[in-house]
Amino acid sequence: MHKGQNSNSVNPGKFTLGLRSLLFCLSVWFLASLNAFAQVPTARASRLGKAPDLSLLLEDPIWKEGTNLSNFLDPFTSRPTPNQTDVWLGFDEKSIYVGFHAKSDHPERLVGREIQPGVEFHGEDVFTFVINPFGNRSEEGRSTFSVNLLGTQAETIAGGRASKREWRGEWSAKTGRVKDGWVGVLAIPWKMLNYPTGASLNMDVNFERYHAVEQITSQWANTTISGRPELAGIWAGVTPPKVDVRKRLQFLGYVATESENSRFGFRTGLDVRYQMTSALNGLLSISPDFKNVENAIASNGFTRTERFVGDARPFFTEGGGFFNLTDEFTFGQMFYSRRIAQFDVGGKFFGRLTPSIGIGALATTQINGDSNAVIRAEKTFGPQASASAFTTITKPKVGATNQSYGGTAFFRRGTFNFAAEYATEQTGGGKSHSAGSYSVAYSAPKWFSVIRQMWINPDFNPSLAYIPWTDRKGLYSYTEYNNELRSGPVMRYGMYVFGTNFENYQRQLQQKGIDFGGGLTTRKDTHFSLDITNTRFENGQDRVANLGVTFNE
Repeated sequence: MHKGQNSNSVNPGKFTLGLRSLLFCLSVWFLASLNAFAQVPTARASRLGKAPDLSLLLEDPIWKEGTNLSNFLDPFTSRPTPNQTDVWLGFDEKSIYVGFHAKSDHPERLVGREIQPGVEFHGEDVFTFVINPFGNRSEEGRSTFSVNLLGTQAETIAGGRASKREWRGEWSAKTGRVKDGWVGVLAIPWKMLNYPTGASLNMDVNFERYHAVEQITSQWANTTISGRPELAGIWAGVTPPKVDVRKRLQFLGYVATESENSRFGFRTGLDVRYQMTSALNGLLSISPDFKNVENAIASNGFTRTERFVGDARPFFTEGGGFFNLTDEFTFGQMFYSRRIAQFDVGGKFFGRLTPSIGIGALATTQINGDSNAVIRAEKTFGPQASASAFTTITKPKVGATNQSYGGTAFFRRGTFNFAAEYATEQTGGGKSHSAGSYSVAYSAPKWFSVIRQMWINPDFNPSLAYIPWTDRKGLYSYTEYNNELRSGPVMRYGMYVFGTNFENYQRQLQQKGIDFGGGLTTRKDTHFSLDITNTRFENGQDRVANLGVTFNE
């Protein structure tokens, strides 16, 4: 943390770097082509007469009752890919079923390596099913289910889902090689998903494939490389099952032995999960077993601020997406769950009250210790705008209560995004201190650029937040360009520029400099990169240059 004395202004003449970046964004906007008006494909809902036998792959005749989809596009060129993918989509009262045939001119060169479920796939053949049951044309509520050539599964569940299989649920996938590529089938139980009630719903869906031989991605609905959620496909007329809440009450207890100072004993605890509706969940945890959770390990690289370390504890990961109070690239994260090291009793509920209103509320208490609470509510206005409000409270065993309040707003117009975040905190009845930021970003195929102005009061210190810098005013700008070529010796290339200009509240330099670099990958799979950093800090300067060459990238 960096502290200093209070002041009221920063010399605007030192923000020329950001202003130039803004002008650059405006110029690009007028010159760039816009793919946001691409046609959105629609798939009719097909209820299957029975569940497919996954062991038969696509040989089960029931797949003929599903909706057949094809014409996958290259998001870089918006043209059909040479090696196409056929998809069959259906559902019944129990599950959603997806079958696919991924064609390849060189099936002997297909790549499958990863055998550990739940990890990210890199450089291998992968098929992904994307669904947002709320159909709100937004990233909120979107879940993904991926399978590689070997049948290894990985998923991301909307809003966050604990690593506990008992909470997360099970889905199934089978894959196999065929003479002209590979095939696969997926069965995803409805109970794994949150979805609105009602009949004949329209849901957002997409299907994506990574072609390891060509090293390209193809999509059924072309959301472009910017990943615009409003361009996702529509699954029309879906009638999901009604939720029987009596079957949605789950208990998970534990008994563990432990020995300390030659004394032998037991630890016990209980977790209770209750699905109030098809889109709203509750969780109660009594004496949680955090000792047996494999936590993330902090890196040992040099940093001028506190290190951020992820949290794998199931109580916090379950529904974690509803507790992201602020964007990670602003002044900080207003809820950093690692600030709550341990508790005796904790409860939370999270989910969607309506397709456009999300909520998360959390409270923990430690006997003879601290008590904490976090509340967040969000309203989405279609894919173009959203707003949220939040509060955090810590009541320590000794000392005054710390409270914070704040909110965020987001608006997109064409290729421009506008965002703002604000937070204020105080301890006891003392003076309040604030932090905030506002930004404008340009996002279009191949281009991304952002300018963000921010301020963090010297005494801004919310008890549950991760705020890497304080006593700071200024801005940063970031611009990157990435492109892929479908012929010639170069396969892909990209470049970036990152500039900072921050002062403390005494108008003294805190951070000012520029980072830039780029790289390219050849058709023969060799990667070249160059990165240069030249940044001054109040207590030193970084001058670093990196030149890299990687073979078999």
